[in-house]
Amino acid sequence: MSVDPPVRFELEDGVGHVVLARPDRRNAVDVEAAVALRDALGACADTPGVRAVLIRAEGEHFSVGGDLAFLARDPDRLGVVVREILPPVQEASARVAELRVPVVCAARGGAAGVALGLLWGADVAIVADDVRIATGFAAVGLSGDGGSSWHLPRLCGLRRAQELLMQNRRIGAEEAVEWGLVSRAVPAADLESTARAAALELAAGPTVALGRMRALLRSGSPSLREHLAAESEAILACAATDDLPAAIVAFSGGRAPVFTGT
Repeated sequence: MSVDPPVRFELEDGVGHVVLARPDRRNAVDVEAAVALRDALGACADTPGVRAVLIRAEGEHFSVGGDLAFLARDPDRLGVVVREILPPVQEASARVAELRVPVVCAARGGAAGVALGLLWGADVAIVADDVRIATGFAAVGLSGDGGSSWHLPRLCGLRRAQELLMQNRRIGAEEAVEWGLVSRAVPAADLESTARAAALELAAGPTVALGRMRALLRSGSPSLREHLAAESEAILACAATDDLPAAIVAFSGGRAPVFTGT
């Protein structure tokens, strides 16, 4: 067990920071890191005052995915280890999607494997111009985890998803933007400040409405009529907050609204 947690949760100015903190291992994910990631995302949901979430990493790499050195320690028990690491990994990916506040993810350097579920699950995905993205699953004989097979067809279409997963296509920042995998790319020196600014902007917004928007965009309702019903439920919930009347009065008076999320 490491002395310092492999993933940290911090609350600052209404933003819950989930920080991958194994830079010496290029933020590779072993069982301990998977559990810590799951718990940090749980803290984002459970901690009062979290109005947006920023997922970021220490060091030169976002994450190289699963910790292959950890997995290789006992090849005869690989099946057992996969069964151990899979539940917290999948739960972490689910928690990203289920958060009721907007999520920003910032990635630089290597971004691969299970950690990509964090990038795909964000509402604003910002990458440094040095990012190198590869799913990596096919290279080690795995079908994939972290939600990549769910997110990718929705983000970039089936054919590109097949290329990324089945042929392990590696792409850089420019192509990731072009394919719709990320929101934008910035110089590496500007990554952290840009991501923080985006998270703070979202945290100052109508977080109930933004949370409902992210849920609607991911809902996958089987028909338009069912989706319209979900939209109606969501907008009525927004109308019951203090944000709506405060915003209407502010706009009527020519002022910028102040949102509280209550």
